[in-house]
Amino acid sequence: METSVEEIYDFEFLNEAIGFAANNEVILKTIDGGITWNEVSEITVDGYAVRLHFSDENNGILFKTYQEYQGGDLPAIYSKIATTTDAGNSWTEQVFTDDISTGPLYFVTPDTGFLTSGSLVIKFVKD
Repeated sequence: METSVEEIYDFEFLNEAIGFAANNEVILKTIDGGITWNEVSEITVDGYAVRLHFSDENNGILFKTYQEYQGGDLPAIYSKIATTTDAGNSWTEQVFTDDISTGPLYFVTPDTGFLTSGSLVIKFVKD
């Protein structure tokens, strides 16, 4: 699959060889340091990919944001978090009623991460 650089919203490398990338439609994976990229899965979660993090080859989290018009001129902005435990082949989503996916994403352990959004700091812990 050919994907241009302009379409990639976020990427992360686990080591020198293995990395993942996301755009609005697909998750890509490389096992040769980014020389070649292969599509892992289509993203079925609506919205725009904003942040991607994999703690290992199987476990990942994807933050997306989307707009919904409910009358008036300005849309409501919502966020979705999708998680995978099978290297991005399938995703489970959760919807938030606020736009929380705009800031940097940091993980201090494979199971604990922080996301910033304006003056908020949001902690995520894997169950």
